[in-house]
Amino acid sequence: MDALGGWSAFAGDEAVLVHPLEQDEPEVLPLFPADVLVDAVDRLTRTELATALRHKVVVLARTAIGPLYGAATEHGRAYAAAHGLALAAEIDPCDLHDAIFESRGQGLLHQAVTRLASTRPAASARRRLTWRQGVVLVVLTLLASLVFWNMAAGYALLVLSFFSGLLFTSLVALRILCLLPTGSERQHRARALATTDLPPYTVLVPLFRETAVLGQLVSALAGLRYPPEKLDIKLILEEQDHRMIN
Repeated sequence: MDALGGWSAFAGDEAVLVHPLEQDEPEVLPLFPADVLVDAVDRLTRTELATALRHKVVVLARTAIGPLYGAATEHGRAYAAAHGLALAAEIDPCDLHDAIFESRGQGLLHQAVTRLASTRPAASARRRLTWRQGVVLVVLTLLASLVFWNMAAGYALLVLSFFSGLLFTSLVALRILCLLPTGSERQHRARALATTDLPPYTVLVPLFRETAVLGQLVSALAGLRYPPEKLDIKLILEEQDHRMIN
């Protein structure tokens, strides 16, 4: 029996049936070899890749009677059972991660960086200034330069000190305002929701060389008052930050 548990490895886009499909699915599936997994990930369509990323279920071979899948987690096996997918092998989760990283890593990185800006530019901060804001900034800079050019050095420093102090005072005032209570006591409290009615909540935590506070951060995230099964916490690390990854 091969690594597909009764099915041969890829032969083009097809797999060769070795054992009849009518036989009972074994309780313990064979482990799919890591060195072949990259080829399987290479062949995934966009929809199949999305399924692999979300549900950890991967198309391993395509046959005339339908695709064969591998699952990397308990959730993947449950997803396959719920959707009637034919499981032929188990996949080591680390092998799946490495295969996706090697095969689709650059494309996924590009999509993560640019997709929001390309599909919903108004919701993205990728473009820092609009052309109107840029024009206003250039005009104000030229006017300020002209004013300071015609000012005595002492007056110019006085004006700079005034505006710098104003900016600092504004920042301090903003922080103080954030500490003050808002709203009215007459406001109605939100209706309490059952756990089943609460939506999934994703928390993205970008980290870079912050091992010193990682324990404190994880403890704080673990203390969030939200159903754990509804929480989706992702620690986002830089590829070259090996100490943080370890």
